[in-house]
Amino acid sequence: MPAKPKPVELPDEETLDEHGLSRIDAAPFIFISDLRVDQLQPIIETAPALIVTWDQTFGPMTKAPTWVVFIMEKVEPFKRLNLLPRDGAAVPHGLQLEDRVWIRVQETEYYTRHLFLHEATHARMMAVSQFQGDGTLWFHEGIAEYIATHTIDTATLRIQLTAWPRDPRQLPGWNHFTKLQEANQADRTSTLPWILAYQADSYRRRDGQPYADSWALCQFLSLHPQYRDALSRCLKSSNWESVLQELTEPLLKDSTIQLEWLAWLAAISPRDDSIQPIVSQPSMEAVTLAPFPVQTWVDSSSDQLSGGPTEIKVDGRVKIRAKDREVSSGPDGVTVEYRHGYPLGAVLGVITGRDLKGQVANPFSHPRIISGRLSLDIPEGEFLYLSINQFPQSIILDQPAYRVRIPASE
Repeated sequence: MPAKPKPVELPDEETLDEHGLSRIDAAPFIFISDLRVDQLQPIIETAPALIVTWDQTFGPMTKAPTWVVFIMEKVEPFKRLNLLPRDGAAVPHGLQLEDRVWIRVQETEYYTRHLFLHEATHARMMAVSQFQGDGTLWFHEGIAEYIATHTIDTATLRIQLTAWPRDPRQLPGWNHFTKLQEANQADRTSTLPWILAYQADSYRRRDGQPYADSWALCQFLSLHPQYRDALSRCLKSSNWESVLQELTEPLLKDSTIQLEWLAWLAAISPRDDSIQPIVSQPSMEAVTLAPFPVQTWVDSSSDQLSGGPTEIKVDGRVKIRAKDREVSSGPDGVTVEYRHGYPLGAVLGVITGRDLKGQVANPFSHPRIISGRLSLDIPEGEFLYLSINQFPQSIILDQPAYRVRIPASE
């Protein structure tokens, strides 16, 4: 962690004005900047929504401190007044130390505002708990990114924090989707153990991948029906150490949640934010695949399927909604519409191991279409997962299902 800043009394408004700086008080913040007031206003106007989001996420504070926020287009005026933590190079983007926040003006108004929301959230979290030891940086950085990712309604100008960006073009400078998708394509998807091991040096990487990973993990946990309550308890607790351990232990040990994470990343897009759970199939003789309310992977494996050729037979038809109309699909899917390069309605199969660490070729990014009668060679120690390719909005419930037969080996 950087050295703590020495307490510095803020200059009076006359001194600030002499150096081309202005001060605007917007409790609980004091903004000091060399920007014009009209340029600073879009940042200041986010403060009320930020406080509301903090109270909803962390719980209200008994007594909020006053946070001083320096928004800097040029560094020199702040340096002359001894308002920098060290020197100008120490704040290339944003920095938070105790009750002080420094933000360098970015190429886009959106990303300057995003940095303020991110660094201010660090200040809010650290005001309650100073614990920030090994294995928690993903949490601190991920939650700050999770809260700071925002959209603004063009009609009402209302800001939405903790937003899922349905149109990333409205978030210039924010490119987490791109980084996550590129990592998938380059066969270097980050597993949960990899992200939970991030250290301070990781977040100094120029590519920004750790920030994208940490944001995605916090989004994933906030959406996951099994883990969102544990995340909420973490956020509302001042005892980071023990509560975080309660949250992270299953993330490191549970192979199901680790595979669900990879399946979610393989499909991540502005249109697709639903968790894709993995469910176990009790019988290997016949697997019924019906369209679920969300994309779901069925664990169709057992020890008997691992280590040799496995014959799979698929038949039946399902109804799905494609291009706003109802169509009948067989196991090959329909070419009316595609999801991640595969026809909607297709039966997809993934063969993978369950102990994946580090950065990996995401098995769920490269499924195969399984239809008719197919023989698959499943290596020893790997397992078969099946799914129907679908968007959440393409589901038509209460209808016939595919029948997948996996005869037992003789």
